[in-house]
Amino acid sequence: MKAKQNLITLAVIWFVLLIPAKMFSQTDTSAASRREKIKAQEVAYITQKLNLTADESQKFWPVYNEYDAQKEALNKAFHQKMKTFRKPNMTDAQADSIIVGELAHEQALLDLKKSYVSKFLAVLPAPKVAKLGEAERGFRRMLLKLIKDQRKNGNPNK
Repeated sequence: MKAKQNLITLAVIWFVLLIPAKMFSQTDTSAASRREKIKAQEVAYITQKLNLTADESQKFWPVYNEYDAQKEALNKAFHQKMKTFRKPNMTDAQADSIIVGELAHEQALLDLKKSYVSKFLAVLPAPKVAKLGEAERGFRRMLLKLIKDQRKNGNPNK
């Protein structure tokens, strides 16, 4: 069992360390392909940061993917709605609507997160659930740094 966990950990570390350079260097630059690569890297990163066992991963990722899909749907709906309001010369009423919409969006995201904490706790120990937010933020920081480095090195679209 220990050897299996070590092998999984080693594979995740390999994936996290070696894939970033490849992730944006592929010739296929379709948005869907990039999203898939980013999602795969996110899975590897969070798995490694939470030190998930194979059993925990098997139980956790379907729940997390469900949560992530709902979060993405909320974000997409919010951004579509906000596109209609973003104008250089907006009225006070439009500005008020944006403020209310942003607060409602943040509350919806918080409510979603709260509703999934119990689902995460059903499949992972509390200390790992407590580390999830930091792992998500760490992944975003790593991804943004990678994109910044790529642009700095002359690959703005990859």
